[in-house]
Amino acid sequence: MIKVAINGFGRIGRDTFIKMFYNEEYEVVAINHSESIDKLVHLLKYDIAQKRNEVFNIKTTENSITIAGKEVKVYQYANTANLPFKGLDVDVILDTGLITSKEEANKYIEEGIAKNVILLTQNSNNTNKNKVFQEKVFRKEMVR
Repeated sequence: MIKVAINGFGRIGRDTFIKMFYNEEYEVVAINHSESIDKLVHLLKYDIAQKRNEVFNIKTTENSITIAGKEVKVYQYANTANLPFKGLDVDVILDTGLITSKEEANKYIEEGIAKNVILLTQNSNNTNKNKVFQEKVFRKEMVR
């Protein structure tokens, strides 16, 4: 099972979370997002762009959500340098926009926070930034 932490829980982060939640190959262990847990849960359940997910029976605590018995830690860090993912044995960090360069992604790996980083960022070379996204995958052996 691949342990994933998601940094950014906008539409891309939520959509990815939902797909990973239903796939037994992945376990999302942490989410970092600027909104409150209550708003995060509301958007996860009722985001009309991603369809309604009312099947989720979501329980919350001050720093986590639990869905179908699976607990996911929730953090609200604006500065990615402070993310507490290191102790969670994360295989992949999925970053949906805060990190945009190979050098920034490499910090996650150098600090032992994750083995791999996947950046889903808006393509800065495209004039229609809201529709076109570019996926960049950095693995430990690729960024050194």
